[in-house]
Amino acid sequence: MNYARFIICNPATRQYAPLPLLSDFIFLGMYPHGPTGEYRLLLGPEAQDGCYVYTLSTH
Repeated sequence: MNYARFIICNPATRQYAPLPLLSDFIFLGMYPHGPTGEYRLLLGPEAQDGCYVYTLSTH
C-alpha cells in the first residue's frame, strides 16, 4: 500500500490545513479552478485508469 499525506499551505496568510490520508493514489498535480477560484488536486488511482479531483475549499 502507498500512503501519502499532504499539507496545503498559504504562505501569504501563514495558514495551513492537513488533507485526509490518501491511499493507493498518485498525486498528478494541483491547479486553480477558473470559475470558482478554488484550488484542486488531481489524483490518479495506482491500479486503474482514470483520475479524481479533490477540491480545496474553505466552505
